[in-house]
Amino acid sequence: MAMQTGVSSQCSCGAVVINTVDMPICRAFCHCTICREFNKTDYADVSVFHAKNVEPFDESKIEFKFYKKQKLVSRGCCIKCKNPVVEKANIPLMPKLLIIPSANFIEIEKLPDPLVHICYDKRVVDVEVDLKKHQGFVASQLAFSTALITNMIKRS
Repeated sequence: MAMQTGVSSQCSCGAVVINTVDMPICRAFCHCTICREFNKTDYADVSVFHAKNVEPFDESKIEFKFYKKQKLVSRGCCIKCKNPVVEKANIPLMPKLLIIPSANFIEIEKLPDPLVHICYDKRVVDVEVDLKKHQGFVASQLAFSTALITNMIKRS
């Protein structure tokens, strides 16, 4: 079996660097209003990691906030450049996950291909990519969770 290697990401100013010891569990495109606002893009291209596969990083350089009353995902931006660097997902019955904007990766070509579009009904631009486009919150969360869990099982 080939040895897995990680990837490194950084914010636009380079103040926050995040190194991983493995590849992401999965990658997805999200069109929801929160992801668009947080990522400052027309849609979010994100890579999801087991928190245990991300090396410790300096959280004092990151300002975290919650966008919803349920405090399941805290989203963090660099305090210097104000750009997104990481989201910490604390979802019941799931391992701790970190979500990193794919654009932050130094070698983005090493990332796996995205698996799904979620919340496509909230899109602000049409995307011509040959991926299933899920509409609505429940269907999107189900599709994303299915992709995530399927890849977790494949990797275990």
